[in-house]
Amino acid sequence: MKEFSLFEKISAALVGLAGLLYVITYVVALAGGPRYGTPTGVFVVNGIGNLVYALLIFGALIFAVVERRLLVGIIVASLKITLPYGSSFIRTALAGGSMDFGQAGTIFGLLFFLLAIGLIVMLVFVAKETKFESTPFKWLSFLGPILVFAYLILFDSFSNALISSLAEVVALLLLAVMTAELLFISVFVRVPFAIIITIIESTGNGPKPTITFGLVLEWVLGILLLAYGIYALIVHIRHSRHEKHEDIPQPQKEPALE
Repeated sequence: MKEFSLFEKISAALVGLAGLLYVITYVVALAGGPRYGTPTGVFVVNGIGNLVYALLIFGALIFAVVERRLLVGIIVASLKITLPYGSSFIRTALAGGSMDFGQAGTIFGLLFFLLAIGLIVMLVFVAKETKFESTPFKWLSFLGPILVFAYLILFDSFSNALISSLAEVVALLLLAVMTAELLFISVFVRVPFAIIITIIESTGNGPKPTITFGLVLEWVLGILLLAYGIYALIVHIRHSRHEKHEDIPQPQKEPALE
């Protein structure tokens, strides 16, 4: 197997660092404890849900690196992590907002901004070195991004729908299937936690949440799509293992002596 070039090594390090820092931000937030007025149960469940989401994104990036799909790793890390958080930091700085570098959020914002610049630079070099494979694909393969876009358009925002579906499309086009599968699951993984939070709030002493038909529909579709994503991931893993087993040369039997 061909070794990573210098630019590929730098890119792999930046992609891994972006994913790791993303996970650490949620660990720090969870360790910081609930803010005033937030029930502890709600805070913990929400924090765990966010952490699971971050771990899935981190896992998607790691698979992109391991499978030598560095271009996918760079684009996904940029779309999902460094550009959103880095741009938020620089907008605050340019607007003359308060920049307290004693706060963890400000430090992470600065790091993501620097990583965003580094990944954009690496994108140019890695794209030049990447040999794009021309592989026939079925349009049904892009059902995942379509479902993600439709779900987030209905229940979230256009920007999140575009970013999430685009990241998955890029992964599929560049044959990073494991990355695409994990990205799909990450979109819906927080739905069960949202349901648990609503149950906690409904049984608590505070204001009761309003449960509408739209909210129930969001939950039902989210759970179904999460189950579909997990099933698709299991099928892909089994298929990959079967292919690897077939690629292993089997020992040939020696001809019997007459």
